[in-house]
Amino acid sequence: MHEFQHVVSGDTAAGTLKAALQLEPGDLVVMRDDLSVGPLADVEQPPFPIRSAFWRRVLGPEGTLFAAPQDVDQLGETAAAFANLPADPRPAVVWTGTGANEQLTLRRVASLLSQGTRPLWVIEVLPEDQKPLPQHWRSGVGVLNEVELRRILPRRRLIDDKERQSLALEWRRLQVENSTETMCRSIAGKIETQPIASHDADIVAAANKDWQRTVKVVGHVMGHAEDHISDIFIFWRLRERAWACWSWTCRKSRCGRVASAASPRSRRSVSGTRARSRECGCRRRCRPPACNR
Repeated sequence: MHEFQHVVSGDTAAGTLKAALQLEPGDLVVMRDDLSVGPLADVEQPPFPIRSAFWRRVLGPEGTLFAAPQDVDQLGETAAAFANLPADPRPAVVWTGTGANEQLTLRRVASLLSQGTRPLWVIEVLPEDQKPLPQHWRSGVGVLNEVELRRILPRRRLIDDKERQSLALEWRRLQVENSTETMCRSIAGKIETQPIASHDADIVAAANKDWQRTVKVVGHVMGHAEDHISDIFIFWRLRERAWACWSWTCRKSRCGRVASAASPRSRRSVSGTRARSRECGCRRRCRPPACNR
């Protein structure tokens, strides 16, 4: 058993940290949710009806993952692990970068430990730790390898009661502020709430008039974003823009139908690996007209 209980965001960072410090299962608590997007009000209240509904919306055709209470195991396991934090007598140490999700994880832990005496430490990954990535990018624990994680371990800093209470209050504020139409961004050590469509303009700019694979657009937006945003989130926003913008008209003049952008058939057509011709309700080949937005 390690002298600290470590808290980290994401399976990638967790796997590297576990190998770097030879941690046992009880030594590591993993945040397996992206707290930077969507509602936070019921993130600690199983079966998470609001948050699971949000993820069904984001995942689209794969949203059945959160269709029933027994299928929200990932949210439930995370909530249970975090709820048990006050019971462990060891000092807790949160590994965090400057991105919104990891900063929110720190605030969630501070809130859970705000009423106890358990020591709370933090290890911060700085932009200069993740060379050769640009320093204006938000730093993240998952970027570092095992040697680099061991190197910054002595950097841990004890959070005093005043800072702990401040972080806890910020978490509770964000739980109230954030909804299905908001996301968080980390700016100068503070978390700000922004519209969920904050990256839509970047997505539209990356999608030119030529047909191209959606992964190329998603990769471009992720690569040029200052904060850490997931590919799942950008794929969803790309689908949202497509559904709002496109309609599908039948090539056969005798049909004359337009498949609504909101219809299940046309939604499936823009959620694939590339934009291409599909069928309308009459099962004839269709083509997209020029977008007028």
